[in-house]
Amino acid sequence: NVILEVVNEYMHRGFEHPTLRSDASVADLIRLAKERYPGLLVTASHVRNGKISARVGTASDLIIVHYNSLTLSEIADSVRAIRRAFPGKPILCNEDQRV
Repeated sequence: NVILEVVNEYMHRGFEHPTLRSDASVADLIRLAKERYPGLLVTASHVRNGKISARVGTASDLIIVHYNSLTLSEIADSVRAIRRAFPGKPILCNEDQRV
């Protein structure tokens, strides 16, 4: 299985290009990748821990989140919020400093 994460931690202050700092632009990148490679799962992760914007989450095939500085109870709250906002979409944590 392959997942394309078009941007890891979009809106990170290290990104200078405006495309990588905008919810709308990142959602457009996801849609472009999905059009070009329809069989590929496509997503992006946000710099904020446990957060995803509505635009990026809606455009994504799955939700990738980072839980580096959240407590275990905050992670549970985040998962519940993501499930409510994006029902049926898989949630993948690919960053957690405890692991």
